Amino acid sequence: MALVEQEKGKSCAAAVVTEMAENGAILPCDRRRAAEISAYCGLIPRDSRHARGRAPFGPLASFLNSGQSVNSTPTVLVVDDEPLVRWSVAETLVDCGYAVTQAGDALQALESVKAAPADVVLLDVSLSDSSDLNLVSVMRRVSPNSKIILMTAYGSKALSDEARSRGAFGVLDKPFDMSVLPPLVAEALAA
Repeated sequence: MALVEQEKGKSCAAAVVTEMAENGAILPCDRRRAAEISAYCGLIPRDSRHARGRAPFGPLASFLNSGQSVNSTPTVLVVDDEPLVRWSVAETLVDCGYAVTQAGDALQALESVKAAPADVVLLDVSLSDSSDLNLVSVMRRVSPNSKIILMTAYGSKALSDEARSRGAFGVLDKPFDMSVLPPLVAEALAA
């Protein structure tokens, strides 16, 4: 699924930067930084969508126009019992404009979605207090509108099929390149 339609003869990042410039979201001197961010994130930077009162555009706009207020930011809950993995995933998504919360175990994750449901939940399959797919079913009951993406070092076709049958949006095999996260989260938001 393409996040940004490419203009003829331009890279994806160049198309994003051109669109941002045409909408007055960036100044010409900011184009290089905007190109770096858009290439990395696959969507518009958080600060630019509020620049000079301009409306959001691109893949984030379709999410915001789907019943969310214009000032809201998509929320992501990152659940992993490995602090470095949790931090790395969270920082990658924050850099791309998402509001990110973190949980180190299943109990914290459930408490977090009960208090404030996340738009997307990145959930490690093997947590210290939960090591099966039952958490996916429970999470879907507690927060039915959240899109759940499982992260696992033990991926298989059977696990993927079982996860999807329980309501997961997708499965991400560890280790993964951080650059796959923003497009995957944007795809989940658009679904």
